[in-house]
Amino acid sequence: MNIEQSTLDAYQLLQQLCPAEDTRQILIIHGECIANLASQIATHANIPLPRDIILEAALLHDIGVVGVNAAEIHCHGKQPYLQHGIIGAEMLRKIAKNLQKSIKVDITSKNPESNQPADRDTNITPNNTNISPAERLERYALVCERHIGTGLTKAEIVSRKLPLPAKDFLPQSDLEKLICIADKFYSKSPGKRTTRKSCDLVRQQNARHGQANLARLEDLFAYFDIPNLLGET
Repeated sequence: MNIEQSTLDAYQLLQQLCPAEDTRQILIIHGECIANLASQIATHANIPLPRDIILEAALLHDIGVVGVNAAEIHCHGKQPYLQHGIIGAEMLRKIAKNLQKSIKVDITSKNPESNQPADRDTNITPNNTNISPAERLERYALVCERHIGTGLTKAEIVSRKLPLPAKDFLPQSDLEKLICIADKFYSKSPGKRTTRKSCDLVRQQNARHGQANLARLEDLFAYFDIPNLLGET
């Protein structure tokens, strides 16, 4: 099947890019939790994003963990965890480039590994859009790059000597901001994967990474009116 003539299936793409079932299931659970919260936030804040875009971005934003060393989530790559964003972006851009060359890749089947029952109302039911799979993947690549913490500036990367390219990685689009902030509410650690954190706990955890990071978090909270949505004002 020529993917340029079909719709993207993030579940099938995960299966191809992350063959390790233990890790893939963690990414699916984590992605679905983020997608549900991000969809709620978008509705509350009147952000007109297609729900299938939110789901796909949420499922794919952490795909780069397959290349990092993180035993807790069954990842045994060679790179530091902080690089999972840029690794994921590179993976998705490579596929997008192949699609633009009309290479046939079958990532368009039904969702074979969704943990959500078919009759469950998740509020993230896919909608038809006019965005090509290659264009979507480029959007998701940016989500991958820009979701670490509340984003990172070039100055922070240089001053802290972080193992990342010396450039800004700050969420810009509403989609990037949505996935970035929803991601802060869920952990991939065992026993915590489906438990949503409180706003205060998210603040405490992000404050550990500096006042600039915390200030960006508060900006995102205000932009989407998240404390009011979650009843934590």
